[in-house]
Amino acid sequence: MKSRYYILTILLVLTISIVTSAGNSLFPIPDNRGVSFILFPNPVIEGTFTVEAETNIEKIEIVSILGQLILSEEPEPSKNSVRLNIKDFKSGIYLVKISFTDKSTATKKVWVK
Repeated sequence: MKSRYYILTILLVLTISIVTSAGNSLFPIPDNRGVSFILFPNPVIEGTFTVEAETNIEKIEIVSILGQLILSEEPEPSKNSVRLNIKDFKSGIYLVKISFTDKSTATKKVWVK
């Protein structure tokens, strides 16, 4: 278990080093595999944010940087805009994975202050 922790720590440090030297965002996550969506406000300051997409949203998952599933929500059918309450989340960066009704997925990062 400790070796897994050390490997994750090393990968995280390498990612931060490479990204900061390249001048890009802190954690480069490829987003939008053909489907566009936005998150706002980002950073989240007051505990809620909105996801809006061009396509209907089937499922939203929020995952910690360590890969732990924090929230999973399936909005009402035919919704392309969802407001999420994350008031109980700790400060940090989370990954928001959206699954769409056309079976495509996209991931973005959200910063919770």
